[in-house]
Amino acid sequence: MIWKEAFAVVGLTLLFAVLFSAHGGRPPEYAGSEACAECHGEIAANFHGSNHPRILRTAEQGKREGIVLPDGYDWDDILYVVGGVTKKVRFVDRNGFLLTTAADGSPAPTQYNLESGRWVDYMAGKRKPYGCGRCHTTGFQEAGNGSSPPGIQGDWALMGVQCEACHGPASRHVKYPQIHHLEVDASSALCGRCHSRGDVNTLPAKGGFLQHHQQYNEILAGGHGSLACVDCHDPHSTDPEMSRHSCYSCHRDRWVAFWRADPHGRAGLHCVECHMPLADRSADSPKLWCGDIRTHLFRIETGAGAMLTEAADRGRPFVSLDYACLRCHEDRDLEWAKQHGASFHGAAHAARRAVSYGGKEPKTPVISGVLGEAAPGIAKPRV
Repeated sequence: MIWKEAFAVVGLTLLFAVLFSAHGGRPPEYAGSEACAECHGEIAANFHGSNHPRILRTAEQGKREGIVLPDGYDWDDILYVVGGVTKKVRFVDRNGFLLTTAADGSPAPTQYNLESGRWVDYMAGKRKPYGCGRCHTTGFQEAGNGSSPPGIQGDWALMGVQCEACHGPASRHVKYPQIHHLEVDASSALCGRCHSRGDVNTLPAKGGFLQHHQQYNEILAGGHGSLACVDCHDPHSTDPEMSRHSCYSCHRDRWVAFWRADPHGRAGLHCVECHMPLADRSADSPKLWCGDIRTHLFRIETGAGAMLTEAADRGRPFVSLDYACLRCHEDRDLEWAKQHGASFHGAAHAARRAVSYGGKEPKTPVISGVLGEAAPGIAKPRV
C-alpha cells in the first residue's frame, strides 16, 4: 500500500513538472472570451450581449451595429467607439483623442445620449486623450501604449470588459482546465475597482445628482453594505439591471404588506422606485429629481434632510424625499412628502391606507421573487 502511495506522489510530481515546463514557468496569458465560449457557451452568449464586453469597440464594430456619428465625421475618422449600449456613446479619433469638437475644430456636440436621442457637448473644445482603459479594457497596463496612437494612454490585452477582466488570465485554464482553476471573486470590492469614483468613502455629486459609476461608494455608505453586488446582480446577464434576486428575496413580509395594503404597491410600483430612485446621472436628466441611474443608497431619510450637501458637490448616505417622492408627485412639496413619508411602512401608514380602501381588505396580487417576472400586468421597473 505504501508503494502505491509513493507511486502516486511521484506521478503527480512528474505531471506538475511537465505542465510547468510546458509554459516555461511563465505567468498565464489572456486567452480571449472566444476560448471561454468553447466550454461555457450559454454563459458566454449571455455575457457577450451585455454592456461590459461592448464598452469599448472598434470603428468597424460600431459601424456594423448602427452607431450614429456626429455631423461632419465618417467612420474613417474614428478609431474606437466608447459605450453606445445603454446610456451614451462617445468616440475616439484616429490619433487616440476623444472627440470634443466638430471635424473642422469648431464647437459641436459630440456625445450622443441614447435615451433622449440628443447630441450634447463633451469636454467642449478640450484636447482629451483616451485614458479610460483601466475600466474599459481587459489586461490593462498603465505603462506605455504599445503601438497605439499618441492619444491612447496605457496598453491592454483585450478591448472591453471581457471574461478575464474578472476571472484573470485563462491560458493555463484553457489548456489544463482540470488542474488550473480560475478565480471567482464574488466580493463587491472586485466590482468596485471600476464602479467607484475617487475616495470610496465619499459620494461625489454634480449638477444636482450623484455622479455615475460609483455604486461601490454608495453600497459602502448605504444600508446594504453587507451585501455583495452578485447577491442581487448576475454579471453575465443581458438584462441592463442584471437582476438575480429582488427585494422580495430578503424582505418578503414587507413586500407582501406593501403590495396588499398600499396604493403604490397595487399600482405596480416596486421597492426600487423609492429606495433606488434615479438619483444618479450618467447622460440625461429628463425632469426635476430624475436622473438616469438608480442609486444604491437604499435608506430613505423621511425627515427634511437633503441628499446633497449645500455645495451640491457631495452626497449624504441616504435618499432624500425629493428624489424618492417628488419626481413622481410633481405637484407636491417637501413638507407634504415629509408628512406622508414618516412611518411609510408602519402602523400609522397602514391605517391611512385602510381609510383609502373604505375599511375593506384589498386583494393580494400575485408576487414573484424576480423583478423580471412581476405580477401579471405589472411593468418591470425602468432601468
